[in-house]
Amino acid sequence: MAVSVTNADAYFQNEVLHNQLWLEASLETKQRALKNAENMLYRFYRMFDPVDKPVPEQAVFEQSYFLLLVDETIQKSALGVKQVSVSGLSISVNAPTYPIAPEVKMIMAKHGAGGVRVGRSLL
Repeated sequence: MAVSVTNADAYFQNEVLHNQLWLEASLETKQRALKNAENMLYRFYRMFDPVDKPVPEQAVFEQSYFLLLVDETIQKSALGVKQVSVSGLSISVNAPTYPIAPEVKMIMAKHGAGGVRVGRSLL
């Protein structure tokens, strides 16, 4: 893994105000979140690669936290579910197909990534 849990812990401890989910997560969950975020960003931002042009650590950290924040409703919407109803309470969602954290998009733009075209959308 290119990014370490130690570096992520320091980042969330010192630079992120709302860091509760990260601080309470187990070591295994943190490792999986970082690896999942890293894989996701390399698939999404193809101009980066682990050897010659690695994704900035901050982007991986922010995306891993975003993945921890994603609840079941957002996960279902990524699979195509548009509405969930329980006992008269209804939630309609319109989540992006490629859930990249807004903070990550800003970090990647700063590193020359700009927007990425997915179908007709520029993300």
